[in-house]
Amino acid sequence: MLFYNNDKFGLKAQYAIPFPALREMNRYQLYYRSPDLALTHDTIYVHMVSAHLKSSSGGTNESLRNQMATAVMNHLTSSGVLPNSNVLIMGDFNLYGSYEAGYKTLTENTLQPTLKFNDLLPLGGNLIWNNAAYAPYHTQSTRVASLTDGGAGG
Repeated sequence: MLFYNNDKFGLKAQYAIPFPALREMNRYQLYYRSPDLALTHDTIYVHMVSAHLKSSSGGTNESLRNQMATAVMNHLTSSGVLPNSNVLIMGDFNLYGSYEAGYKTLTENTLQPTLKFNDLLPLGGNLIWNNAAYAPYHTQSTRVASLTDGGAGG
């Protein structure tokens, strides 16, 4: 699901990114509601990709995350989203480090290197993020275990 300010943006289109059997991924194409849009008929488009990659550690899950990341990149390529388009990807990637193939698929894209995502928090190297040194950067639950109040552990 995507929430946005309808005064600032309008929804031009929504596309499902096919990946059978796991989770739905979507691309939303928004346009900027420029104050002079009715006069100029010119706007800026932004593509927002929402993804929830497979969770849990282990080779099979890492492979599924990479397959899902590949499905996103293939969708963007085949749908004509050009390398100079405004594209943001967001969601729960469940990546355990920059060493994972799924991370590399999104940030390096060796099949089409001009279409790749820039990590806004590049920590460098082939890092394992699941340790206390990276706690300031974690977006997962800050709890070690689930509590009775319904909060998730992570």
